[in-house]
Amino acid sequence: MPYDITVNTAIDAFTHLVEGYLNTNSTYMSEIYGEKGFELFKYCFEKLVNKELDREFRNKVMLASTLGGMQIAQTGTSLPHGMGYALTYFKGLPHGLANGVLTIEYLRSFKDKRKINRMLNLLGLNTLDQLEDIFNKLFDVNIEITEEEIIEYSTNFASNKNKLKNHTEQVDLDGIIEIYRKSLLK
Repeated sequence: MPYDITVNTAIDAFTHLVEGYLNTNSTYMSEIYGEKGFELFKYCFEKLVNKELDREFRNKVMLASTLGGMQIAQTGTSLPHGMGYALTYFKGLPHGLANGVLTIEYLRSFKDKRKINRMLNLLGLNTLDQLEDIFNKLFDVNIEITEEEIIEYSTNFASNKNKLKNHTEQVDLDGIIEIYRKSLLK
C-alpha cells in the first residue's frame, strides 16, 4: 500500500485500540489486546514516522490491527469513531484520519488519566503532547469546516445516546463540540 493509505489504516487500527481500551465495556481480556497493541505501536509509530515500511513493520502493524479488531469486537468503539463519520461523509476525510484527528482532544477530555498514562507508557511516551507530535508528523488535516457544521455534527451525534454509552465518563453536547473545535479549528 502507498504511504498515505498505510498511515490512514494504521491510525484507524490505533484508534480501535484506544477506544476499546478506554471503554465502558472494557474487560481484563480486552485490555490485554489493547496493551499488546500499544506495545506494537511503539515500534510501528517510529517506522511510520521514518517511512520505513518494511515487511517487519507491515507484519507488526497488521498484528496490532488484528488485536484492535478483536478488542472492539468485544467493546465497540467510542467517541472518535462515532464523531469521525460526519467528517468522512460530509468532508471526504478518510476514515482513519477522521478518527485520528479527533483522538488527541478526545484523550485530553478525560478527567481520569490513569489508563491514558498506562497507554502512553506502553507507547514509550510521557505525555499526550508527544503522541500529538507523532500524529503531526504522520498527517496534516486541513478541512474547511464552519462553526455551524460543528454544532450540527455534534448535535446529531449527541442525540443518539447509544453512541455515547461506551465512553467511560459523562459527556454532553458542549464536550463533543469542544472536541471537534479543538481538533479542527486551529
